[in-house]
Formats: sequence, C-alpha cells, structure tokens
Amino acid sequence: MEFLRRAAPYLSAAVLIVLLYDGYIFYQRWKARRDGEAAARQYEVDQAREVLEKVGGGGLKLNHFYAAPPVVNRGQSTKLCYSVVGAKTVRLDPPVEKTHPSLSYCFEVKPAKSTEYTLTATDALGTSVSSKASVKVQ
Repeated sequence: MEFLRRAAPYLSAAVLIVLLYDGYIFYQRWKARRDGEAAARQYEVDQAREVLEKVGGGGLKLNHFYAAPPVVNRGQSTKLCYSVVGAKTVRLDPPVEKTHPSLSYCFEVKPAKSTEYTLTATDALGTSVSSKASVKVQ
C-alpha cells in the first residue's frame, strides 16, 4: 500500500499529461477540419465571384443582340439572339415573341419586310439598356 501512496501523485500527473496530449490531438484535428472547410467555402465564393465577373459583374448588362443571318430572302426565317445579365424584364419591339431575361436565348422570326428590332432590358431599379438588330429582306 505504501507504494501506491507514493506513486499516486506521479500516476495522477501521468494521467493528466496523457489527457492533455489527447485533448491537444483532438483540438488540432478539429482545427484542421474547420480550416479546411473554411478554405473550401472561400474557394466556392471565389469561383462564384469569377463566374459573375465573366457574365457581367452583377449589374445590368446587355451582352449582345443580333440577327443570324442578318439578310434573308422573302419568306425565309432568321434567328434573333440575345444575352442579358442582371435584368428583371426584357422587351422586344416590334413584339414577335415573348422574351425573358436569359444569359443566352435565340428564337426564330420570319419578317415580311426589312425590320429593325429593338431589345430593351430593365433591372429592378428601373435602369434600362437597349440594343438594335436589323434584318434585311431581299
């Protein structure tokens, strides 16, 4: 019994050291996992920001509006294509198809005579941008 009484403080210290070491290991693993998750979230944010910059930077932007082909023979059709970013509504004059905000949208038109189409995109603040595309009918 005398041996146990003398060894008790040393055993307690050894157990405390082991517990502290285990706690340190668990903390380091938890911290590494948390840092990895934070790095993954930051990577996703950076990727989303990069995509947003590539498609218009978050503001209202009419990337393009064109007719393909721009010259057709009477009775033939052509495609009108547009790309808008940050728009709430999109309007086409003269109206030939229901339009909507889209990063890439094309639709067919069959004009009877040469026509100039105007595409107007408006954002939630009421700001608008317009572009024109002409189709020449021969």
